[in-house]
Amino acid sequence: MQDSGSRRRLTLLTGQQGDGDTHGLVEAEGRCLADVQILQRRAAAQSDAVDEQGFYMETVSEYLWARDVAGLAPSTLENLVRPVLELCSFYDLVPWRLTPRHVDRFYTGPGRRARSTVRSKLTKLDSYFAFLEQRYAGEIARRFGARVESPVDTFNRPVHRGYTLHVVSVLGAWGHLASLGEVTEQEVKTAAVNYSVFTSLRSLFRALRRERRVFRDPARNVHLTTPVRVPRPIPADRLKGLLNRAGGAKDRLALVLMAVYAVRPKQVAEILLDDLDRSTGRLRIRRPNRLDHEICLDEFALQLVKEWLTERHRRWPLSTNPYLIVSPLTALHIDRPSVGISNFSSLRDRIGINFTQFRQDRFLDEARETADPVRLMRLFGITSYAAIHYVRTAHPERFTIDPTQA
Repeated sequence: MQDSGSRRRLTLLTGQQGDGDTHGLVEAEGRCLADVQILQRRAAAQSDAVDEQGFYMETVSEYLWARDVAGLAPSTLENLVRPVLELCSFYDLVPWRLTPRHVDRFYTGPGRRARSTVRSKLTKLDSYFAFLEQRYAGEIARRFGARVESPVDTFNRPVHRGYTLHVVSVLGAWGHLASLGEVTEQEVKTAAVNYSVFTSLRSLFRALRRERRVFRDPARNVHLTTPVRVPRPIPADRLKGLLNRAGGAKDRLALVLMAVYAVRPKQVAEILLDDLDRSTGRLRIRRPNRLDHEICLDEFALQLVKEWLTERHRRWPLSTNPYLIVSPLTALHIDRPSVGISNFSSLRDRIGINFTQFRQDRFLDEARETADPVRLMRLFGITSYAAIHYVRTAHPERFTIDPTQA
């Protein structure tokens, strides 16, 4: 039997007042609320008018009761059905009349929120429709002539619903088998055309094995192999003369730091003036959650630093921004922020090469020259795995045995 708090919560969520007089409600207080709703549904079924709205509220009530079995907190129960109530109230429709277009328009318009919030609401909405499909699909089709189908598109549904779709598509190809216990390892390999299908089948057979529906798991020893992406060097003719197309002193300095010293764009934007020691030519690169990396600038890079600092002081002599790279928006800003990586978008468009390609090409170039992973680790501050990966790419003939596994 539901307590008074559950009844108040249900009334608040549905926004409806109880039918009948107060005396009748007091007399029925000892009954289970589910019995009252079922009696109302039977009376509505005998009437000539089809009360879809009332039936919709009954499904919401029973969905809350079904989820309340898990011992969820009242606030959690309210959040479970809030997306359903919001959507139906906005369009003045019952759930089984909603379409994917309704959902898309609502969450790109009046219901637009942060991406994580919208994702959470879509998951809750889809869970309610999974309950509706399981318990009321047949009755809704008989009484209202409507088909229960989730208005959340397949690619926006939770992962477990996607698993079901992949499994159903494979089961059709296994129609010649009497049961899933006859599925062999070879049939799983043939059906697993991609990782989505493979993950779905693996989850299915793990669940069946756990429930003791099958004696063995044919997907246990199946492993999908994917080709390893090998970084490719940038042709020399594309690199020739790039510095002349970079533009001003700031862009030329940023290009040298990224293309020669393999510094990431975000790291370039966050270099502080205090990180630069011009007397020794050392530059500190800050790396969150890792040890900072220190690089040694050559004379050409130090000359670019001098040109940029001279231009910066000429344009913004009163700037107190602590970062090395500034823009017209950040130079005199009261909060003294760093520039965003979008500040280098015009540079990327002029040279026509992605900054990640610069970084990979620099690693490959050094690997071809030295074939020494330890030097790459010291020079660029990368991990041993990354260093060996680039050395192997540059000199595959030297790696008949994986040095990390030897």
